Amino acid sequence: MPGGVTCTFEGGGITTGLKPEHEHELLRIAQEAVSNAVRHARPHTVSITMTEESGQLILAVTDDGVGMEQSPELSARQGFGLASMRQRASAIGGDWQIESKPGRGTRVSVRMPKRAA
Repeated sequence: MPGGVTCTFEGGGITTGLKPEHEHELLRIAQEAVSNAVRHARPHTVSITMTEESGQLILAVTDDGVGMEQSPELSARQGFGLASMRQRASAIGGDWQIESKPGRGTRVSVRMPKRAA
């Protein structure tokens, strides 16, 4: 489809062990990251992954869009929902990161401890 964005998700089989409200915050972060990618990055694909690594859960939203010309930290201060994503992640004990290179896309991720169910 011309102008369309393909979105994929991997990691549906993971049991997070998180409180439902913490899972909800991760969902909201993912929604904001996908929305930003589609609105600002003109990507062909957006990938959402949930992985486990050494007792940590990692939620990542990666796009193949235009990337950010300025530093992601500067963009965070100018809006783009980045500050709210960081605040949401912090509120549930997560570590939020953004990586972006002009012409090479952007990756937003949240790393947080997995709690035993």
